[in-house]
Amino acid sequence: MAEFLKTALPGRSPAIERLREEILDFAISPLARTLLLRGQIGVGKSTIARLIALMKRVAPLVGSEAETVLSGIKFNDYGAIEIISIPWYVELALTGLVPELANAQLFGNIRGAFTGALERFGVFAHASSGRRTRGADEVSEAAEMTGGVVFLDEIGDLEQSLQAKLLPVLSGGVFYPVGGEGNSKHKIDFHGTTICASWRDLNDGRVRPDLLSRIASYSLDVPSLADRAEDLDVIFDQLEHSTRSRTLRQVDRIIRTEPLADKDYWMAYREATPTLSRSDRSKLARFDWSQHGNLRGLSSVVEQMLSRGMTAERALINIAQVRSSVDTHSVDVAAELVGRLMQRRHSAEGLAGHLAAIENDVRGDIREHLKSDPGLVRRLSEQLNIPIDSLTRQVAELGRIRRRSA
Repeated sequence: MAEFLKTALPGRSPAIERLREEILDFAISPLARTLLLRGQIGVGKSTIARLIALMKRVAPLVGSEAETVLSGIKFNDYGAIEIISIPWYVELALTGLVPELANAQLFGNIRGAFTGALERFGVFAHASSGRRTRGADEVSEAAEMTGGVVFLDEIGDLEQSLQAKLLPVLSGGVFYPVGGEGNSKHKIDFHGTTICASWRDLNDGRVRPDLLSRIASYSLDVPSLADRAEDLDVIFDQLEHSTRSRTLRQVDRIIRTEPLADKDYWMAYREATPTLSRSDRSKLARFDWSQHGNLRGLSSVVEQMLSRGMTAERALINIAQVRSSVDTHSVDVAAELVGRLMQRRHSAEGLAGHLAAIENDVRGDIREHLKSDPGLVRRLSEQLNIPIDSLTRQVAELGRIRRRSA
């Protein structure tokens, strides 16, 4: 397992060596069932969560059996384990969830729980069954042995009423899907592992203290690029390989599927082997990635340089400008909201009530804007990592929430 971890999580920095040891310690402990991953945006917390899910599976096995499982693991171009390789693992990004839908996504729902509802598994039931649907007679051996592993990304973004519903899940108690509350026929037990993550300081009150004490009983710090200076060369090598692999697949797809493609051009393009010069690597290594997406931001910059021929200077200016525009936009949005508050009529209603009324208006504005621009919905789907069909349903739900609140 240790050798596999060195391959999956390469590097020789003290920070990454300590992280590999902590992953193994958590995986080997049979009673370690809740974990909090802390780290800046873009450091790869979901990659670590998938590794932990795999280690939970192989930790109890003898050497030869562990090797058999590990030999079947597939990685994507970004260095993360393919989810299809670990069917006992389910992840859910909590940012941007519509509250009315989040309940069912977490805990599932029975048929008829609400208008048009079909029976649906939540993430905990999916993980403990090996992502099989209800009615399957068998549960995968890995899911039965591990109990399933669930990764909840950005736990601080989950509203507190749903945080309360997580408490019995994390303690191995009984919980129910939406519509099945109190009915013993529908009760669910989850005895697997729950991994939560956040880039924020969760001591600011956004997470209930009783929930925080459960999830943070064991915590790991995922190091930033600034903490991994000794690993930068191997990271650059990985990013070069990743960019080239994705480029080759796309070029091959063009040649294979487009009869009018200029095959000579694309074949020449295919044979080109872009690399980062020593000078490029030095410039990228000196950049402050803590405010620009860490590994995720570095990956984006390397892709621009290798696939578009962009210089390191230009790519770094681009990403710095994006951050600057985001900061400016945040200030503008805050000023606009305060301005809208100043325009409201006199009322004995509290500030929270006025803000709720403005929020209802904003929901409707966003819904209408997204409905009128399908391309924007696609881009938002990619940016928020929400499947487009799920995002479309949530956009429609914004309108229903607004009508109920009006």
